[in-house]
Parts: sequence; C-alpha cells; structure tokens
Amino acid sequence: MSHIIELTDEQYETLRQAAEERGETLEALVAALIYQLRDDQTLSHAFATDEWFHHLGASEEQITEAKRIARERGDANT
Repeated sequence: MSHIIELTDEQYETLRQAAEERGETLEALVAALIYQLRDDQTLSHAFATDEWFHHLGASEEQITEAKRIARERGDANT
C-alpha cells in the first residue's frame, strides 16, 4: 500500500534540497526521517525503564527514589 502526501512547492523544495545536501534521494530522506521518528518514539517509551535511567547515568538509589516519587504521585508507569 502506498499513500500520497501533498506538499507546497516550498515544502517540496526544502526536502529536495535537504536530500541533495546529504547525497540522498528524496525518498531516502523521507524514509530516514520516518525511522528517526520511530526511534524517538521507542526512546520516549523507554524513559520509564530502569535501563533508560541507567543509560542516562542514574544510580540504583536514584532509580529507586524516582519510582517512589512516581508511586506517591500516582503515575501509571511505575
């Protein structure tokens, strides 16, 4: 399945120039943007995990404290 997206001439030219500067086709640039958006969404979901806190350099004590605070506030992702 494919979809068509309508862009203004200015929007298209902006994307075309960005692709050209990267030595990519317009299609490759759009695909890369989509993959980046998927990765960003994955990282935002990972924010609540211990691994993500470790990745950010948090200690076990800091992670435990963050979970305690989240429980007290009633956050759903604890």
